[in-house]
Amino acid sequence: MLRAFAPAVALGLTLSCLVALQAGAQGLPNDPRRPGYLEVRERANYRDPNEFYWEGFRLKNDGECDGAIDRLKPLATRGRGFEQAQLALGICQLRLAGMPQNAATALPNAEKLRADPDFTQGVTWIERAAEAGTFEAQRTLIALYVAGVGPSEDPVDLGSWLHLYDVNPMRLSLGAQENDTELLNRARAMLSDRQELLGRARARQWVPSFWTPAPVASTIGKPEE
Repeated sequence: MLRAFAPAVALGLTLSCLVALQAGAQGLPNDPRRPGYLEVRERANYRDPNEFYWEGFRLKNDGECDGAIDRLKPLATRGRGFEQAQLALGICQLRLAGMPQNAATALPNAEKLRADPDFTQGVTWIERAAEAGTFEAQRTLIALYVAGVGPSEDPVDLGSWLHLYDVNPMRLSLGAQENDTELLNRARAMLSDRQELLGRARARQWVPSFWTPAPVASTIGKPEE
């Protein structure tokens, strides 16, 4: 007789487990003795663990760079894998220094911008992202050269970034379209044929490099001074 009831018992246990799993997936309390208001409170207090990451980008896109920097910097300083945060941080620092969002030609206040610490740090973060192969950062560097505030005075560097952006594998694989071809045309117009050829040759020698933060010295086991 026990053998006859065994399949029914097994089926009952299986159904019970499925009901419990479904209740957990729907966020319902598994314990019927647990007060329902606790579940409501937990849902109200829930915070998306990715919210901190995206908050900095949202603030940047809303033009609130002061608040964005506070959230982007802890991400950017993690190094490899956070190049988008490095780029966003750099752009925000350029804006705080007074860099126009869409500079189409050489800026009259280029020297003043170069002397601003926010501008210098911003360019550094953008370069780090560009050296890692982030095509948006490479394009941003091209825009800086067109505005007369590129990270170097060497036009061959501009030619190198132009070629790297053109053949960037991530950009091509995503099918990212260039909406401002005039920017690239102006950049190319700044180069002689020889400078453009030298830039391509330099780009062929380029390999991605990823910035890593300096290690923090451990104080474990060291006597207090």
